[in-house]
Amino acid sequence: MDDSSEEPRSRPLSFLGAAGWTLIVLSLLQLSLAITESAHPGAVTDLVSIATCTVLAHSIVIFAILRLHEPNGSIRAVLALKPASPAFFALAAAVGAGLAPGAIRLNALLQEKYPPSPEDAEKLEKIFATNTLGHRVAVFVVLVLVLPACTEFLFRGALFTLLKRGRRTDIVIVATSAYHALMGTVTAPGMASTLALALTLGWMRALTGSVLPSLLCSMVFFGVEVVPYALGHDEVHWRVPMIAGGLGLAAIALVAMAALGRRSAPSFED
Repeated sequence: MDDSSEEPRSRPLSFLGAAGWTLIVLSLLQLSLAITESAHPGAVTDLVSIATCTVLAHSIVIFAILRLHEPNGSIRAVLALKPASPAFFALAAAVGAGLAPGAIRLNALLQEKYPPSPEDAEKLEKIFATNTLGHRVAVFVVLVLVLPACTEFLFRGALFTLLKRGRRTDIVIVATSAYHALMGTVTAPGMASTLALALTLGWMRALTGSVLPSLLCSMVFFGVEVVPYALGHDEVHWRVPMIAGGLGLAAIALVAMAALGRRSAPSFED
């Protein structure tokens, strides 16, 4: 007897399709937050609820992407969960730490010119209003670990891997960075720093062939601002020499990563 059953076929992912998946994530996140808020008023300013809804939305979409576009592929391969040189991780951490002070200062300056709406300002105030140890730990876990992981696995993981097949890597870097910035922020202050970070992370992902260095870079980047709060310290005021030093460190680390990438030659063709 001839078994005519066929395995599911892979479907290429277009840039328009990737934008569509990004909008679906955003829609699912807003829907889940709205449902949670209706059941438990105040959930939109509760970090645990925000993290749960974010993980749920990203998990559903990543699973759908895998089923539709790569049904027979390896999850690790699509998400780019590949080992990388320890040197890449050290340099990625240096890039994240170096870029953070400048980004924090840039956001502060732009927020003075483009202040958030009273509603957004009230939400942020409520999120950080509680100063207990448990809340500070939750802030660290959510903002430094959970949210960056969701973002990296979607944009530098699944979308990047599927989009770069047969396409120029620089175009894929720009496209995934734009999706990241548009989903993550809708205001000018957030857009500027998010796009700059996303472009850096995309270049890092292409250079190393792995999502892990860019994930570490993102975690360190957000950790620079969050860790002092989590430890109960006052807000750090970054002075110009410290910002310049950080940018210099990031530039040196990026150059070193490029040199290491050329020598090990992994990624742009991976």
